[in-house]
Amino acid sequence: MLLAVVFGLAGVFSRGGEGTRSQEVEDCLPEQLPFEPQIKEPVFSVMVALLRSGLYGVLTREHLERELGRRSLRSRLPYRTVREVERLPAASGQTARVSVRFETALDVPIPYSILWYHPGRIRGGDSCTFREWKLGSVRLPHESKPGASPTTLELSDVHLLGLDTGRLEVDIDGWLDRLMGSAIDDTALTGLVVFGYRGREYGMAIGYNSRRRARSGAFDFERDRIVFPYPAELRTVARLMRGRLEALAGGEGGIIGP
Repeated sequence: MLLAVVFGLAGVFSRGGEGTRSQEVEDCLPEQLPFEPQIKEPVFSVMVALLRSGLYGVLTREHLERELGRRSLRSRLPYRTVREVERLPAASGQTARVSVRFETALDVPIPYSILWYHPGRIRGGDSCTFREWKLGSVRLPHESKPGASPTTLELSDVHLLGLDTGRLEVDIDGWLDRLMGSAIDDTALTGLVVFGYRGREYGMAIGYNSRRRARSGAFDFERDRIVFPYPAELRTVARLMRGRLEALAGGEGGIIGP
């Protein structure tokens, strides 16, 4: 549930952020932005392509809109809510730091539906920062049911992003929260994962509800929809990637998320 809006909002690299950047970093992105052709939503396509390419730098909203105009594409995502984002190289074992500033305190509807209904809103402050790690290929053990022999889930080109500062929360409409129980829940985001699995591109949001119970959601970039129902294999990915994220953050002396 977190994923559809968070990736849409964080998909625009534009001016601003913390720290100091050089003119070389600002100018390093090409005028013609990379695209992932199998991803239907154009802002997601740019975001994933930039992440996969390993490019650092600053992409203005005007630059993104020129690219969408050149390709005669329109996006349903609320990317204009973002004032500025930057992706810069990071110290230590991190790949990058991604800083996002919003026009105001964040409060937008989820742009994708479940069961033909847009189920709530995503809220936060006026800025947030992610730590990013590039993990490459990752193999995860998976038990289809208790006591069964484990199989191996093979993920490709894995990028892990942990929320370092700020807050991002999904507020599910009360009636739907009560109806669906733990299948859909108010959640505070702690991290994002971008990965390939069985020839498809996925994004995943991980976090905790108010009772500190683990929650996650996945988005199929190629089908352009939230993954629902949520398969056991993706639950395994969420559980183990959450553990990996918290171990990486702890190893650098920090705690990810609220």
